[in-house]
This record gives sequence, structure tokens and C-alpha cells, in this order.
Amino acid sequence: MYRFILKRLLMLIPVLLGVSFIVYTILSFTPGDPGQMMLGDNYSEESYAAMQEELGLDDPFLVQYGRFIINAVHGDFGTSYSTGNPAARASPMFAMSSARRLISAGDPAPSHITWSCSARKPSNVDTTVSSSAALRSR
Repeated sequence: MYRFILKRLLMLIPVLLGVSFIVYTILSFTPGDPGQMMLGDNYSEESYAAMQEELGLDDPFLVQYGRFIINAVHGDFGTSYSTGNPAARASPMFAMSSARRLISAGDPAPSHITWSCSARKPSNVDTTVSSSAALRSR
């Protein structure tokens, strides 16, 4: 059992890297410039160049992605461009609900329970509970 779990966890690493690369690539092609958004409408070329360098947007794509992965492994997901707060603390409720969905999506227990319950003959308790539920719904 432990070997199975370890194997699955090791298989998760390339999947996460692949998905993060695809998403990072797609987001790099989205319109808009983070430096421009942070500076507003009135900015000089010097302040824009300084902001690009500060954000690391003047580096090649693979260098930016590598920096993102290294920071993500350390738990640093950057800062929000709009609020300036760390992105990891931007929406903890969203992170928790996403984690719950991720865990429940990979959980084979509900389908296993349904399969095992449908394969057996209903007991007296099952019949009594379902009958009383049907009578209450009338």
C-alpha cells in the first residue's frame, strides 16, 4: 500500500510541472502588462524599465518560469498586482475550497461504497430507513 501511494506521489510531480508550464505559457500570452498596470497611466520610460526589472519581466520566458517554480516550491506565489499583498494570503477560503475539491476528485471511496452497497442484498435496516423516508415525503 505504501509503495502504491509513493508511486502515485512521484507521478504527481511531472503532472504538476506539465500543468504549471501550460498555464504559465497561456498566461504569458494574455494581453496586458503588469508593470503598466501597477504604474498607472502616467509613467516615464525609466520607471517602466525599473518596474520591468524589479518584476523580472525583462528576463527570458524560461528564466521567469524557473524562478516561478523555485519560488512556488518555497511557498512564495508572488504578490498581487492590484493589492500588493502576498498572493498566498489573497484568498485563503478559495485555496481551502480548491484543496477540498482536489482531494475529493481523487478519492475513489464514494464510487467504491456505491458499488459495494449495490452488490449486496439490502438488509432490514436499509429497507426500514428507505420506507420511513418514503412515507415522510408524502
